[in-house]
Parts: sequence; C-alpha cells; structure tokens
Amino acid sequence: MSGAPKVHWFPPRQGMWPPIRVFGQAMLRIGSPVFGFRVDGVQHLPSAGGVLLVSNHVADVDPPFMAAAVLPRQLLYVSDAKHFTSLPLAVLLESLGAFPIRLGEVDTRALRYARQMLGRGEVVSIFPEGRPTFSDRMLPFLGGVGHLALTPGVTVLPAGLWGTHRILDGRRPRGRGPVRVRFGPPVPVPAEGPRRARAQQVTADARDAVAGLLRSLVEDDEPS
Repeated sequence: MSGAPKVHWFPPRQGMWPPIRVFGQAMLRIGSPVFGFRVDGVQHLPSAGGVLLVSNHVADVDPPFMAAAVLPRQLLYVSDAKHFTSLPLAVLLESLGAFPIRLGEVDTRALRYARQMLGRGEVVSIFPEGRPTFSDRMLPFLGGVGHLALTPGVTVLPAGLWGTHRILDGRRPRGRGPVRVRFGPPVPVPAEGPRRARAQQVTADARDAVAGLLRSLVEDDEPS
C-alpha cells in the first residue's frame, strides 16, 4: 500500500523460536496465577492437530492469557500490523508467536501463513473483532476467520475471555484481574455449498458461540 508504514515480518518456519517458547511457557505458568487466572472447558481443546482459536477481544493483554490457557500447546496469534512498524517491537512479538495482519483489507500473506501453521497442527488464535473493547460489548467479526476455518482438518474452537480489562485499560495499569477463559465445543464447519457462503456461516456461528461463552463469564462474575 503506497505511503503505508513498513511492516517488519520475519516469521520463523516453526512458528516460534524454541528457546523463546520454553522461556515463555515457563513465565506463563509462573505468572498467570498472580492474576487469579482460571480456565474452564479444557476438555474441548484437542491435544494435537490444527486449532483455530476464536475469541472475543477485551484488552491488549489478551494474547498471553490465551497462550497460558492452551498450555502445554504452543499458541500463535494474529496481531494488528500497526504493532510491527517498529523493528525492535516486531522482533519481540514475532519471537513470542505473533504475526501481523493488515486490518480492513485482504491480507493474503498473513492468511497464507496462518493456513500453513494450521496445516502443521499448530494452535492459531484470532481475535476477529480487530480491536479490544474493554467491555462485554462485542463488535462484528471480520471475515478472515471464516476463510481460515475452511482449512482442511482444522478444529474451530470458540473461547470467551473476561477480566483482562481489569489489568490494563489502554496503556493504564489497573490491577490484577481475576481473568477467566472458557472454551466451548468446536464450531461445526459446513462441508457443502459455495466457499463464500460456508465462510460466512462459520463466522456467524463462531461469533454466536463466543458471545454465549462471554455472556456466561460475565454472569458468573456478577455478585450474587
């Protein structure tokens, strides 16, 4: 795109550099209990095979909690390309499993890389709202999730996330949670019909599933 800031992206072939992966997972195991972290529905997370993890987006700190939720599996996640215009930050994010996508356009490079990682059996997390809401109000889902869901052999797993807005509100630290992640049953992927229609259907079904999980977390969080 003419005039757009340069996006730095040097994706490692294995999705995440092994030393960083080991160090990062150790830090997640140690650090997540500090924030009252709890995960429900782990029985829905396959122990192997490609998983497209679809979640609502509450705050900028959502990715590390999703990474903690899928342990011991590795998590790769889609992030707004604007975070990759600074080379040092881009290198850090990529080393932790992030890869950039240009929002508001068809980013074929990012989608191709995500499909490649899913085909290799990785867990790829996507926040289809595109930006954090800092609330329980969900935004419309962007269309890329439906096209990734059609990757052969992939499990589309919905997740609700709640409480990260209590840790960081924009750039302002707020507190220590608690933070909850809840996985639901996999979303069925239509096997017949035009590709575009199937992508739209699985996008709508995934959003409904995520909305239901988020609603249940918010209800559980309300004082009795």
